[in-house]
Amino acid sequence: MKTLPVLVILSICLPLLMILISIIMSPWFNIWYNALSDLGHATKSNIAPIFNLGLVTGGYLISILGIKYMVSYDKGRTIILNYTGFMLILIGVYDEIYGKLHFLVSALFFLGIIAYLLYISAKEKTIIPGTIAVLQIIMWYLHFYSDLPPGAAIPELIAVLSFAPFYYSDYAKIN
Repeated sequence: MKTLPVLVILSICLPLLMILISIIMSPWFNIWYNALSDLGHATKSNIAPIFNLGLVTGGYLISILGIKYMVSYDKGRTIILNYTGFMLILIGVYDEIYGKLHFLVSALFFLGIIAYLLYISAKEKTIIPGTIAVLQIIMWYLHFYSDLPPGAAIPELIAVLSFAPFYYSDYAKIN
């Protein structure tokens, strides 16, 4: 079980590191106007392999960790994490070239994060993760209906970063 904390940290930090590397290597990228997935566009981004590998690796680790370790703690969390990890893999596989399919798997991934927070809130009878889920829904509403911000990168990063503490906390409980 000693490798568990390292793998849990890698499952979130590795994709974020690959995203950061991709941003640094892409002077055209603007966090306010772009979506993170713009970095993974196979024909428009020269660093797409780095970006997409980060997503696929992160999704794989999230799914495997859920199946191997979380299942003994909570089957509901396992199902949601496996689903969310798989959707993250699909974002890397079906990059922006796939248009609506890419949008669909991206939306399903972020809905997985919201579902995880709502599940924790209901299961543990605590308001904080549920409140964060509601704030994420408001954030996505503002992005899609008020163009605030015009690009999705900021809401995407906020969603992942607000999910991470609960994800880490759940694994700390079973470790």
